[in-house]
Amino acid sequence: MAGSVLPAQAASAGSGWRVSASITGRSKGTVMTTLAVVSARNAWALGFTDTRAKEFAVIRHWNGRTWSAVQPPARIAAAWDRQLPDFVTAAASRTSLLMFSAASTGSYLLHDGTHWSLGRLPGAGAYNSDDITSAAVLGPDNAWALGVKSADTSAGWRYSTYAAHFNGSRWTTVPVPLAPSATSPSLAFPALSAVSPDNIWAISGSTVLRWTGGTASFVRAAVQPPLPKGAVLTSMTTGPGGRVWVAGLHGKTPFAARWNGSAWTLSSLPRRARGVTIISLTPHGQGGLWAVGVAHPGTPRVTTSLWRYAAGAWSGPVALHLGTGQQLFEVAAVPHTDSTWAAGAAKTRSIYHGLIAVTGPTPH
Repeated sequence: MAGSVLPAQAASAGSGWRVSASITGRSKGTVMTTLAVVSARNAWALGFTDTRAKEFAVIRHWNGRTWSAVQPPARIAAAWDRQLPDFVTAAASRTSLLMFSAASTGSYLLHDGTHWSLGRLPGAGAYNSDDITSAAVLGPDNAWALGVKSADTSAGWRYSTYAAHFNGSRWTTVPVPLAPSATSPSLAFPALSAVSPDNIWAISGSTVLRWTGGTASFVRAAVQPPLPKGAVLTSMTTGPGGRVWVAGLHGKTPFAARWNGSAWTLSSLPRRARGVTIISLTPHGQGGLWAVGVAHPGTPRVTTSLWRYAAGAWSGPVALHLGTGQQLFEVAAVPHTDSTWAAGAAKTRSIYHGLIAVTGPTPH
């Protein structure tokens, strides 16, 4: 896990996207995939480094000055590395960091500000697994996990939406009113985002869900986006003032929809975004968005692009100069600032190194 982190650029570096940190190691490659941002002086970036023998988790923390390497105790780190921590789901609060591996069948790694611990969500077993694809941490006694439950039944494998809530002492499953499917999701992975502790929004398949604190389960949102038949939802985010955005795909055409408190408004990405799936959304400015799109052109190579919504219109792909073969996998706004972080990778010769990029003033 030997590696180095380049220092962050100064705030005067401009408003365009630029590299804040480059993470390298003695390996086949390092990729940063996940962000959990709390404030200008408290953010986490997660990824993995791939050696010829195995994969190791990479954890970095931003304290307002630099991205520093963070390593759990050796025993816990080794156990977490066995969970295949390549593409993880993470969320953080002022004092806590919670992360799940998408292939860990409900296992999680928790840092409470002082101690590291491993745990497992209820429900996973020999014939069931819980693959978490989204999470939220609202405080030490309030966290959420959402994902896909895979169950081996007498009729074959069935896939349903799984939700769980942490109250400070234990996790409990939360019902989701969607029927199981015989087809595992390939694009429309469940996702959630919190406006407040009593206003949680989520998506699964083509359905928008909501939990408002007064119910024992998620419920279908009273007003659904007017999606065309066959459309699926692929990502979501919430922003200041209770704004809710979802993104999805209809055939090969990506779209977004905004909730203003009473109705949904659909918008299409530019024609050149055809074939792009939006996998990450984050608010930007007054009602704006950053969106990461991924295109699979029928080869093992995955290509990502960045899109922007501002002043009622989409533009992109945004020109980036972050390195050869640049890829971005997640974007996250810094609360109460005009800055946004991004996690990804770029190449040096034939080796990928992880990168953390920023636009706007460097948060501090």
